[in-house]
Amino acid sequence: MCGGPSCWEFAGTVLDLLAGISRTNMPWPRLTWEQCLLGMDLPAHLLGFQRTWSLLRGSVLWVLWLRRDAQVFQNATWPTPQLESSIWDAVLDLARMASDRSISLSRQQPQAGQKARLALCRCWASTATLCSHQGDSIHWNYIRPVCGVFR
Repeated sequence: MCGGPSCWEFAGTVLDLLAGISRTNMPWPRLTWEQCLLGMDLPAHLLGFQRTWSLLRGSVLWVLWLRRDAQVFQNATWPTPQLESSIWDAVLDLARMASDRSISLSRQQPQAGQKARLALCRCWASTATLCSHQGDSIHWNYIRPVCGVFR
């Protein structure tokens, strides 16, 4: 019923991909329940992604709540791939909103738009995990990564 541990492992996979961390050498450190549920500080090598983790963590909690509602009110179960896809979609939504905000600000206030674009790159586009840039256009990656698999 829970589905929580697999969601958090998937979230850790996404965070590591966004941070450009390779998991080719096993075992890799897992995030603690305190980091996942309570937002305690990340390990030192991920501290620069604290804001990203906060948004990613919120996405996982939201998807777990939606899954719980489906179970309680509709007697529906969500398999792990559906949970991971839902988390990926929620994260993409947050990144696209940040992108739209930076585009809008660039048109209205060029200096603020440049700052928003830097924040977008720092938080969501530091690697080509969620999207890739070609000039001013962004191409979104709608295919979720496989949990625990890295380049």
